[in-house]
Amino acid sequence: MSTTTPPAPRRRLLLGAVAALGLMLGACTSDDEPTSGGDDQPTSESPSGESPSSESPSGAAPTSEAADASVCGLSVKPDVDPAALDVDWVEDSHLGYPASEQAGPAATAEAGYRYCYQHSTGGALLFLANGLAQAVNPDLVEAFAEYAVADGPRREEMLDRVRTVDVGPYDPVIAGYAVREADEDSASIAIVVEAGEEDGPPHLVAVTADLVWRDGDWKLSSEKAQSVRYELVHSLDDYVAWGP
Repeated sequence: MSTTTPPAPRRRLLLGAVAALGLMLGACTSDDEPTSGGDDQPTSESPSGESPSSESPSGAAPTSEAADASVCGLSVKPDVDPAALDVDWVEDSHLGYPASEQAGPAATAEAGYRYCYQHSTGGALLFLANGLAQAVNPDLVEAFAEYAVADGPRREEMLDRVRTVDVGPYDPVIAGYAVREADEDSASIAIVVEAGEEDGPPHLVAVTADLVWRDGDWKLSSEKAQSVRYELVHSLDDYVAWGP
C-alpha cells in the first residue's frame, strides 16, 4: 500500500518564504465574484533625479500611439531578445535584481519602487525580476503593487492579498528564466529562484506571471485568477541560466 509523505517542515518553510515572490500579487485562487479597480500612475523621478521625459496618460482615452509610448520615454523595441540585454545585477538585502540602461528600470517613484521598462520581451523580464525583488521588501511592496497590477476584474482582490513573507535564512537568488509566451503587448514569463540554507541543499522555485503592456509600462494582468503561479522545479534544463 502506497502512502504520501508530507513535505518536511524545512521544505514547507522554504516554500512559504519563496512563495512571497509570487504573493506580491496575491496569486489569486478565490472563487468569489471579482471587483474592479483603477490604475494610478506615480509621481516619479528617474534614477538620476530627473523627471521622466514623457508624462503619464491623462484622463482622456489615449490614442494607440500614446498607449504604446513608454511612461518615461524608453525606446520601443518589441524585438529585443532578453538574452541580448546588457544587464547589471544590483545587490539588495532582500533579493538582488537586474538593471539595464536599454530596458529598465529607468525611473524610481517617490515611494521608492522602480518602474518604467522597455516595450519588449526583455523589458517584461526585467519588470518581473524587479517585481520579485520588491515583493519581499516590506517598504516597497504595497506601493509597487498599486502601480504594477493592471486594471481588470481582479485588481482589487489581488491588491487585498498583497503581503510580504520574511524570507528568513533562505537567501534567495534569481537563477534563470523562460519566456512561455510573448507578443507585442503581453507575455507569460517564468523566473526561477534558488533558495536554501547554508547547511542544506538549494531548492529551485519557478514563479510564472502573466504580464500586459498598459499605460506605457509592463503590468501584471488582473484578468483572471492565478496570474502568478509558482512551483518547485528540479533543474534549470528548461530555463535559460540567468542571475548574478
